[in-house]
Amino acid sequence: GSNKAQLFAAAAIAELSEQRSQQEPIVKAGAVVPLVRLLRGGGDATEDAHMHAADAVANISVANPKAQKAFYAAGAVPLLLEQLHSGKSQTSIANALAKLLSPSTAIGAPANVDIQEEIANDGGIAPLLALLSGMTTAAQVRGFDWTGLVSTRRTRLDSSGLDWTRLDSTGLDWTRLSSARL
Repeated sequence: GSNKAQLFAAAAIAELSEQRSQQEPIVKAGAVVPLVRLLRGGGDATEDAHMHAADAVANISVANPKAQKAFYAAGAVPLLLEQLHSGKSQTSIANALAKLLSPSTAIGAPANVDIQEEIANDGGIAPLLALLSGMTTAAQVRGFDWTGLVSTRRTRLDSSGLDWTRLDSTGLDWTRLSSARL
């Protein structure tokens, strides 16, 4: 469809997907591939359409391992990482990545390891941490929950060749983060 039609369709799917009862029917109707296609940079889709597609991915992926696997298999992770570096859709994209990681909404639930490794291997940790550095300390600590999912598997990730020293160049004050109160 046209740019406007894509924008409105993505917005509608994002809104519908906020209702848990609509998430499975959206996936069964075949929304995964078109949503992933909208995540692709360039083309005719607008940045607003990217943002709404990322919101829909986040909503559908919350505590939904089947949907997470479908988005992963359709190539959503590298496309989200490409879009993470700039633009007004950064918040939606970071949220989608966080929701794709955890198969449960329970605190401390194990992360989706395949997606976690893809984010780490594709250089996604540093830009996510850089987004945290522009926030207040309290917001950084709340946002740090995402990085906690990654750090739970750091031993496994260390074998991937990830340069952890590069992460320290993000400008985050790790001392303040570790001592901050919520």
